[in-house]
Amino acid sequence: MDTAQLKKLYGWYLTCSYAYYKMDISLIPDEQYDKMCKVLHKHFYEIQHRYWYVTRPEDFEAGTGYAINWPPELASAIHRWVTLHHGDKLHGTSG
Repeated sequence: MDTAQLKKLYGWYLTCSYAYYKMDISLIPDEQYDKMCKVLHKHFYEIQHRYWYVTRPEDFEAGTGYAINWPPELASAIHRWVTLHHGDKLHGTSG
């Protein structure tokens, strides 16, 4: 997997993790999330992403994003994106 693909996959992992653990929205099936974590675990030290430091290899090994310490600017950006593109899945909204 090349650097650009890893960067994109890691960004998607962060987005899916935030949506699931902070917003109670599942953007992808659990099986797909688990596969993504396995790939990221395998290539952990090759990931070149601005927010690489918020995760540990153990997070991917366990298949979770629960323990991520979210920088405010990252959390805000992901929250806005999820709300814009998947706001219909937010609790308390009508669709």
